[in-house]
Amino acid sequence: MEKKLPRGGRVIGGGGYVYIRCEDHPRATKKGKYVIEHRLIMEKHLGRLLGTQEHVHHKNGIRTDNRIENLALLSESEHHRYHWRPMYRINIFKKCKECGVTNRKADTIDLCHNCYQRRWRREQNDKHDQNPV
Repeated sequence: MEKKLPRGGRVIGGGGYVYIRCEDHPRATKKGKYVIEHRLIMEKHLGRLLGTQEHVHHKNGIRTDNRIENLALLSESEHHRYHWRPMYRINIFKKCKECGVTNRKADTIDLCHNCYQRRWRREQNDKHDQNPV
């Protein structure tokens, strides 16, 4: 059952994550009653609430890209290992195919964060132009 969000029901917080107003959620913030959107999406996908030790990871690193295919459910230790792996490993960083910047992780797609975000926004705009509401 979908509820219409009140004005201000979807905001981007200081850390760049999208928050949804959801007053009846058990893990909503005390002030404002917001829940991080990617956790809500993963909970809906799994059909259950997430545990406190379960983390939702953005595969492409874009915190506002909350499509289920971009999200991965990890344990706290897996998530920590992913983000804190040693920087001395071979080929951690490679060149971006669009702009040539050498700051993209080797296990992601062939674009840096900024180029991927631009491409993703263009695709979203194209989809919206093709299928207006």
